[in-house]
Amino acid sequence: MSENGISMITFSERIKREEATLILCVDEYGYKFGTLQFEDWMPRKKFFGTGESFVFSFKTGDEVNVYNGTGKNQMYQYMDSTCIGVGGDATGGSRFAFYLGDDFYRGSSTKTRCYDNEVLSHNSDFLCTELEIWGF
Repeated sequence: MSENGISMITFSERIKREEATLILCVDEYGYKFGTLQFEDWMPRKKFFGTGESFVFSFKTGDEVNVYNGTGKNQMYQYMDSTCIGVGGDATGGSRFAFYLGDDFYRGSSTKTRCYDNEVLSHNSDFLCTELEIWGF
């Protein structure tokens, strides 16, 4: 994570022209999980993205669990100056399938209607010890 820095500004600069992004996070327990999104990341005050997106987890080693959009809501991507979030669910408060704060270190994962996913990380609240982001 130290190669290119870990800040919302660095993230925004590096991926601002990328139409699709693959984000892979490793938590403090070694769980690997992430998302593939098909719309550019820009700070907005509302959700955006497409139903082609998905979240995934490698909880059980090399076998991947993929959770596609359900169509139950359109809360695929979210970004503002304090966070990025994927797979929103307004039921019972603001929750995301995959959330990272502006330090890209503290995050959370919850079950959501957007992807009908399980918690992607070891615990709902996690520390992101490794982060890879590819744009294309």
